[in-house]
Amino acid sequence: MKDLNLKISLPNGELKELIGNEEFLKLTKDVSDLHDNTCQCCGWKPKTEEGEDEGQFEYKKKHLILEIVKLNKDNPELSETTILCKSCYMINHIDIAL
Repeated sequence: MKDLNLKISLPNGELKELIGNEEFLKLTKDVSDLHDNTCQCCGWKPKTEEGEDEGQFEYKKKHLILEIVKLNKDNPELSETTILCKSCYMINHIDIAL
């Protein structure tokens, strides 16, 4: 589970600038898949509903956001990351919201 102690957050934009948008989206998908599309803080996971197509489930997965735990500026692809739902991401990034 994610440590939610207050700290200065690392903005995703910095990693996105280092690796490019396409690689950032791939990394987000890979980390989400690694964690079975489950928030690593609260355990929320989008549910597949009967009759739902793949596009609808992909839309639900957009509520999961890549969280940078530790940025590796020398080799950004090896940065320590996890996946959070939007609610946990906002709580963890309260310093940005204030």
